[in-house]
Parts: sequence; structure tokens; C-alpha cells
Amino acid sequence: YMGDDAGTTFRKNSITRQVTGVCLQGSCSSMLLQSNDIADIVGTGMQLTKGCRATAKSNSVRTCGYYGLLVDQAAAPTLDKNTVTACTVAIKKGAQPVLRNNTFTGRIHDDNEQDNPRLTPVY
Repeated sequence: YMGDDAGTTFRKNSITRQVTGVCLQGSCSSMLLQSNDIADIVGTGMQLTKGCRATAKSNSVRTCGYYGLLVDQAAAPTLDKNTVTACTVAIKKGAQPVLRNNTFTGRIHDDNEQDNPRLTPVY
């Protein structure tokens, strides 16, 4: 777990066989999660939560027991060129990620689209 505005760059790491791959929480507006390989995760591969505004770019997430990518609790991260394979992507109510050029091969569950059809997601 990493949080707040640490200004951390988390780059080119391999994270395997963990309960949670990466969890970013708090403002995190200057955090960068880039080119990481996250695989064989028991729970959630990548979670951005509690107002997180980090940037996640060119990460690979695969084979997770629960979510490959979870954006919740008013998080508004920028997600660019990430690949999530064989895992559900979940965007919970109130979260507003900016999604650009991502590849999601599993199920996508967007609470904002289901609960409020007039809320236009930012893709």
C-alpha cells in the first residue's frame, strides 16, 4: 500500500503471488505506477482508492482471484496503455478514472454507467 503525495515512481517491478498487487490511496497526484508486471494475485491486482489521482501507465495485470483493476472511493486516476488480462475491471460508483488506450480482456463492471446513465464516463 502506498498513499498520499509521496511523489513516488514505482517502475519495472514484478509482483507475483501476493494477496494484493498494488494499492494506491489518498491524493497521490504525483505518484507514477509504470511498466510493472502484476500476476497470479490472490485478490486484487491494482487498486486505486480514497481519492487517488495517480497515473498508471503501461502496466500488465493478469490472473487475479478477484479484480485485476479496482477504482473506487472517489478515485480519479489516469490510466494509460495498461493491459488487464483474465481479470475483472471494476469502476465503483463515484470513481471517475481517465481511461486512455487500455486493453481489458476480462469483464468490465462500471457502477457509474449502471446506477446513473447520464453520468458520462471519461474514456
